[in-house]
Amino acid sequence: MNDEEKEKLYTDFYEESMAIMEKYDYHSLDHFERTPTSDDRKYFLQAVESSIKRKPDESYIVLEPVQEKFENKNENKIAWFFLAFGIGVGILLVLMIFPNYKVNDSEILSQENETEKDSLRDMLEYLLPRGNHMITSILLNLNILIFLIMIFSGVHFFYPDGPSLLEWGANRRIETLAGQWWRLVTNVFVHAGFPHLFFNGFGLIISAIFVEPILGRIRFLILYIFSGLCGSLASIVWYPNTISVGASGAIFGLYGAILGLVLMDAFPRDDKKNVLIMIVTFILTGLLWGLFGGIDNAAHIGGLVSGALSGIILFQFGKKD
Repeated sequence: MNDEEKEKLYTDFYEESMAIMEKYDYHSLDHFERTPTSDDRKYFLQAVESSIKRKPDESYIVLEPVQEKFENKNENKIAWFFLAFGIGVGILLVLMIFPNYKVNDSEILSQENETEKDSLRDMLEYLLPRGNHMITSILLNLNILIFLIMIFSGVHFFYPDGPSLLEWGANRRIETLAGQWWRLVTNVFVHAGFPHLFFNGFGLIISAIFVEPILGRIRFLILYIFSGLCGSLASIVWYPNTISVGASGAIFGLYGAILGLVLMDAFPRDDKKNVLIMIVTFILTGLLWGLFGGIDNAAHIGGLVSGALSGIILFQFGKKD
C-alpha cells in the first residue's frame, strides 16, 4: 500500500468518524455502563493516554453511554432463554412419545458411540507426553497453555488485535530489529485466535507423527525451533510492517523435513509414495491459502526450506550415532 492509499484511508476514516459524531444525540442518554476488560477498553485507554500524556493504570474506569432504557436491557435475553428452554422441552417430549427403535439400530448407535469414544480417547492421550510423541505433546500443550493465558488476560478468543499480539511476543520488523530478538522465537507459540491454534495443532500432530519417531526427541526439538526461527527471519525480511504469529513456520519445517526424509529413504519403500503425496498436498494447500492475504507465506517458505535441509542433516547425524 503506497502513501497516497494510506492517506485516502485515513481521510475517509476521519470524515466517517466526524459524521458519526455530528449525528450522535448526546442528550438522550439513559445511563452509563462500565467497559469490561476488552479490546474497546484498551483502545479507550490509548486515547486517554494520548490526551493526558501519561499512561493510565488499571485503576482507570471507562464508562460508555447507553441510550436504551435500563429496564428493557434484559428483555431480549429472557425471550431467548424461554425459546431455548421451549425447544429443549419439545425435544424431550418427542423422545418420550416415540421411545421405541429397532434393536439393530440400537446396536449400530452403540458401536458408533464406542468408535467416537475411542477417537476422543486417542486425541486426549496424545496430549500426554510419552513414547514417540513426547516432544510433540509438550509443544502442543505449551501452545494451548499460552493461548489460554492470553484469553484469560482479556485477549479476544477469535479475533485478537495487533497490539495484543505484540504484547504477547508477536514478530514484526520494527520491534525485532530494535533489539527485541526474542520475538523470533516467542511468536512461534502465539496464535491469532482459536481457529489459528486449532489448524496449527492439527498440522503439528499430522507432521510430527512421521518425524519425531525417526529423528528422536532432541533432534526433533532442534528441527522445530530452528525451522520456526528461520520462518520468523524470513518474515521480517519479506514484510516491512506485518505482525507475524503462529507455529506454521515450524510446522512447514516439519513438512520440509518429511520431504528430506523421503529423499533419504527414511521411510519404508511401500509407504514413501503415500507419504510424499500427503505432504505435498499439505504444502501446496498451505502456500495457495497464503496467497489470499492475512497469511505469512514468508514464514511458510522459510520454514519449509530450512526444515528440509536441517532434516537431512539431523537424520545423517542420527545414522552416525
